Amino acid sequence: MLLSEIKKKALELTDGLELVDFGFALPYTWVLVEGEEGKALGVAMTLPEEIQRYTNSISEPSLEAFIERADSLNVI
Repeated sequence: MLLSEIKKKALELTDGLELVDFGFALPYTWVLVEGEEGKALGVAMTLPEEIQRYTNSISEPSLEAFIERADSLNVI
């Protein structure tokens, strides 16, 4: 699957990056990471139909955990 390949490549890029902060809300979801070259902010639009009824499925937030959940119906 295409998404599986994207996840695999994204996981390879996480070396040396640390999750600083994140937020999951309407209308945007964002993540702040820090590495050797400084900080970077990623932002994505969160649609109401993507939320539906979710439960927290990530016990310890990390970049790897977020990437692993990218193809889940319950991304949080």
